[in-house]
Amino acid sequence: MKRELNIIREQIDLYKIDLSELTVITECATGAYSYNIFTLLLSGAKSVVAYGKDTRFGSFYEAKKIVEDIAKNTGINISNLEITNSLSDSQIKSADIITNSGLLRPLNSKLLSKMKKTAVIPLMWETWEFTENELDLNSAIQNDILVLGTNEGHEKLNIYPISGILAIDILLKMGLEVYKNKVIVLGSGIIGKSISKCLEKNDVEYVWFSKDKTDGSHFSYDDFLNFKKIIKYFDAIIFAEHQFAVDIIYDVFGYSFSDIHHENPEIKVGIISGNINIEELQKSNLDYFPKNIMPFGVLTHQPYNLGPRPVLELFAAGVKVGEQMARCRISGMSLEKTIKFVLKKTLAMDFVGESYMQRYKRVRFINNEKS
Repeated sequence: MKRELNIIREQIDLYKIDLSELTVITECATGAYSYNIFTLLLSGAKSVVAYGKDTRFGSFYEAKKIVEDIAKNTGINISNLEITNSLSDSQIKSADIITNSGLLRPLNSKLLSKMKKTAVIPLMWETWEFTENELDLNSAIQNDILVLGTNEGHEKLNIYPISGILAIDILLKMGLEVYKNKVIVLGSGIIGKSISKCLEKNDVEYVWFSKDKTDGSHFSYDDFLNFKKIIKYFDAIIFAEHQFAVDIIYDVFGYSFSDIHHENPEIKVGIISGNINIEELQKSNLDYFPKNIMPFGVLTHQPYNLGPRPVLELFAAGVKVGEQMARCRISGMSLEKTIKFVLKKTLAMDFVGESYMQRYKRVRFINNEKS
């Protein structure tokens, strides 16, 4: 408990987070996530509304009690905190910042239409991870609500190495020694690169496959023959595809987990993320970890499995992005000027491919044409 709060205070000092006069809506969750509320409170938020609900990790009332017990045991004042399992219209309308946290999602048009025009939504992670089913970005645009992500590679944050540490953690939990192991990595972009770098530093012989080789991988997913050629000689496969929702084994390779088992029954399967045919994997008799596999778009092996620091650091960085966005919008600054300011001054990250303002102009143009 003391360590978590020390990390939070460290992050508040690092980013100089100041939420005075701001109202924030976030989630009331369990585990390391229960401490995120205290980042807001210790940053001087005028008011914090924490929404919770029953999950596989615990009930709403259990999560609520965890937060209340932390406050009681540490002497932190929570008089400006309201924990609820039902957000009212007035609460939504009063919010300056709504964090894109798991229990609040999906942030749909019904909720977004109730937010005030100066309100903002920090994604709380990088924009390439964004999916439309979690947040209705077009509706946010129609309501002039600014949405930006967090640059996880920023020099003050830089949590990119976490993916590599997660891969090492999985290998150890599957009973492998890590050093001198042979590992196949299936994952594109930053995650695949992070894992590869970490394996290399730990004397792991690895082969990295990704969607294409532009990220520095050894092979693309089109190079199935190379995958089939080496599979019998390797100790593990790490699935870490978080960008492309394709079933790599079946849809791309035209293969199956049973085929892999036939070639190498001793190979172990580790899953950080990806589109995994769970039923087929279970039938294959391959040893795999974790056992509870999440759908594509959600990490199966998450940073919180390593401890609270990555959760608290990323949340604090996202809050800082939200604070700066909110201050700019409340001051009367336009969306475009706000984006330019926060991209220059903070860890904010614009959308990749089509920026927020590009999409804003496209969506507004389409709506004008329809009307």
